Amino acid sequence: MLTGLRCPELIKAGTFVDKYIGEVITPKEVEQRTINQYSQGLSYLFNLDKFQDDHPEDHKFYAVDGADFGNCTRFINHSCDPNLLIHAVTRNRSSFDIYDLAMFACRDIPAYEELTFQYVRHEEDDGSPPGDTFRWPCYCGAKNCCGWLW
Repeated sequence: MLTGLRCPELIKAGTFVDKYIGEVITPKEVEQRTINQYSQGLSYLFNLDKFQDDHPEDHKFYAVDGADFGNCTRFINHSCDPNLLIHAVTRNRSSFDIYDLAMFACRDIPAYEELTFQYVRHEEDDGSPPGDTFRWPCYCGAKNCCGWLW
């Protein structure tokens, strides 16, 4: 059985694939939707926190919710060894709070291979999930799988 999102043609490395789109929501709405979506075992929220180092520590970030107003990219699954990378594309140089999430192939992707991106970066990964966040087991099957999400 095929799962996730796949393309019937070869995608060459560096090719723009699509944008993650959805409803841009406030931090307060993010809290409520996180509870609602996680209770269903789902999450279509993508935090717009790429430029967090440019903001004060208590800054609240917007998010994109692809659940009701998204496109096909909401069906792209996670992998610890992804074939897509997300790049922030800004339009307003005076504010980095809202930007586009563009997906590009980071290697050649054969026809019908599942499209994947890494949902969360594990920059300081010691092999165990952080104790202060909600987490799900990761089942991506990659050789470098860290074993958890969020």
